[in-house]
Amino acid sequence: MLLVEDDAEVRNSLATLLEGWNYRVVHAANGQEALVSLARPWQQVDVILSDVVMPRLGGIGLVKALRTDGVTIPVILMSGYAAHEARAVLKEAGVTAWLDKPPDRTALATALVAALAQR
Repeated sequence: MLLVEDDAEVRNSLATLLEGWNYRVVHAANGQEALVSLARPWQQVDVILSDVVMPRLGGIGLVKALRTDGVTIPVILMSGYAAHEARAVLKEAGVTAWLDKPPDRTALATALVAALAQR
C-alpha cells in the first residue's frame, strides 16, 4: 500500500494502524513523491491511500496523473474538507473511494477490502 499524506504525525499514525492490520506500507509526503515511488520497478503497490490537499501535488492531481499514464491502481482519497458534491466527479476521474478525515477505522477497513477486491 502507498500512503500519501503530508502531515507526518497523521501519516505515521495511519501507517501504524495499517501495519497492525498486516499491510506493508510505503510512505510519501505528497503526490510527486508518490509518483517517484510508483516509478520504481521493484515497488509493488496494490492500493493507494492519499490525502487530497497537499503541497506540490495533491490527491486529485495524483489520480489524474496516474489515470493519464494508464495506471489502474485503486485510489482511496481522504480529506477533512467536505466534497459531497464533487464525489461523482471524483468517481469519474477514477477515485475508488472517498473517506472523511480522520477516517473511521471501520470505513477505512471496508474501503481497503473493496479496493483490493478490484485488483
